[in-house]
Amino acid sequence: MQQFYLKGILLSIASAFLASLFTILNKRISNTIPPEIITFYELGTGFLLLTLMLPVWFIINESQFELPGFLDLIYLLLLSVVCTTFAFTISLYALQKIDAFTMNLSVNLEPLYSIILAIILFNEHESMGIEFYIGSGIILLSVATHGYFTLKRHETSS
Repeated sequence: MQQFYLKGILLSIASAFLASLFTILNKRISNTIPPEIITFYELGTGFLLLTLMLPVWFIINESQFELPGFLDLIYLLLLSVVCTTFAFTISLYALQKIDAFTMNLSVNLEPLYSIILAIILFNEHESMGIEFYIGSGIILLSVATHGYFTLKRHETSS
């Protein structure tokens, strides 16, 4: 069991590093290339690579492919267009105005939003221990502290 914790911690550190690197690189190119073009290339490349890997996934897992139903297709389209493509493009516009650190700090709030939505929509609050509330408090405190010091820095420079 302990080996799974170590793997999880190592994967989460690698994921955080790569996500930060991704944001930093996007910050560099977002001022020279329009966000819609960046979105097209990045999400399009991801789509193509995952599509090419799909047959390998089914061979390795020996699973069958099942076409989604009509309603599932509608939800998938909604999620892909509004919640992914549109949101990613808007975040690139925001990245032109804020620094990469602030963007990464904001992205770290996403799990918290998801958990709060699960609590509201699915009444899943009974599985939340004190660790969740402490972790949430640390995340919110770091965001508020960063916002406070950023505001103070802008006030003194103006």
